[in-house]
Amino acid sequence: MMKYFLLVAVVASAAVAKPYPQDMRRSFMQSCAGLSKELVTPCRCVLNGIEASIPKDQFEKLLASGKAESDPRIASVARKCNEQR
Repeated sequence: MMKYFLLVAVVASAAVAKPYPQDMRRSFMQSCAGLSKELVTPCRCVLNGIEASIPKDQFEKLLASGKAESDPRIASVARKCNEQR
């Protein structure tokens, strides 16, 4: 029964997160991976994690303020994605 509730909670939280607009995703991927094909997968992992944990408007404010790289949520996502490599 507990597994069912955990699954419902995960699905519900995933449904709340809205994907960023395509042009924003494209720009992120270009700046993250550049021309390196080997960086595409980890960059996509980071982007997906950021989308799931930070609403678009908050992420845009972090970028505009230059604080995105020091944000603990982004650092956590990047660590997790690097561990998967």
